[in-house]
Amino acid sequence: MKKHFIIYSLVLLMMSQLAVPAFANSSAFPDTKGHWADKTITWAKQKEIIGGYQDGKFHPNSQITEAEFIALLFRSLEAEVPRTCRGQNWAEKYYIYAWSEDYPLEGIYNREVRDKVIDRTKVAEILARADGQEKSGADAIQYILDKEFSKGKTSPTVKGYAGKDTLTRAEAIQFIKNAMDEGIKTNEKTVVTPPSQPPSNNDGSIDKTKKGSFNISAYEQEVVDLVNVERAKYDLPPLKVDKKLSEVARIKSEDMQSKDYFNHTSPTYGSPFDMMRSFGVSYRSAAENIAYGQRTPQQVVNAWMNSSGHRKNILNSSSTHIGVGYVEEGNYWTQMFIGK
Repeated sequence: MKKHFIIYSLVLLMMSQLAVPAFANSSAFPDTKGHWADKTITWAKQKEIIGGYQDGKFHPNSQITEAEFIALLFRSLEAEVPRTCRGQNWAEKYYIYAWSEDYPLEGIYNREVRDKVIDRTKVAEILARADGQEKSGADAIQYILDKEFSKGKTSPTVKGYAGKDTLTRAEAIQFIKNAMDEGIKTNEKTVVTPPSQPPSNNDGSIDKTKKGSFNISAYEQEVVDLVNVERAKYDLPPLKVDKKLSEVARIKSEDMQSKDYFNHTSPTYGSPFDMMRSFGVSYRSAAENIAYGQRTPQQVVNAWMNSSGHRKNILNSSSTHIGVGYVEEGNYWTQMFIGK
């Protein structure tokens, strides 16, 4: 996958030397010409952060929703969100990523909020979190004013910021451009599924693998050992290896590698919880971490521990067993946790 990315990047570089975008010196959309944010909107179009509506327009003065704002932000940060699978809502991947990085979003658990208009205070909280800070309300507003992500609506003060006001699409792009110009931080290249309390175990239609034919690799065992070292630091009991769960984790990594995807929802097996049940794994609670690109157990555990969402799964006190699956080609990793 990395080779593909490098080749793709080189092709884009060659193309950029041969041609100049048609909107380099003009408006990106017919309804943004003369708009105060025209240049910023054109910048976002060139960076492929935004696209227009079906009518070819951008509608810069329309209000923006929470889902739309985080999608724009994560695209601008080039965050490694999971791919969208068939039948999945377009915003789901952004909320999975937001959960893994502890973004203060009610829409993570309440889907009705996602399509509601976002206010400027929530935008401040999101931008502060993107910059590595956990702040809320006036503290978040003051933080982004100090960082010059915003100059306020009427003045560079908490009151002048007008936190209760809503945000237009043009204003959202300007916020993001300001944050990028001021060096907002980027995030980790790993993805996590929130812990769940799925339905009780039932039989699936997927063929089970032959019993007794599976062995845990040295790398997979090392990940387990490193996880238990981290848990010991917090006086948590060590996780026991569940061989059946380990086999499912290995199959998940193999599936991601062979079908060239990086997502918790497998096109072959469905969600991690569906997959566990289909292979006969019983549990009271379950969770999954995935990653790719890390070459050693230490690297991947470090990456997971440096991401708050992944760390929550590793340090979850309700988990009792673990399964780890690793595929060397592409360096795909899967951790599955269950509580029995």
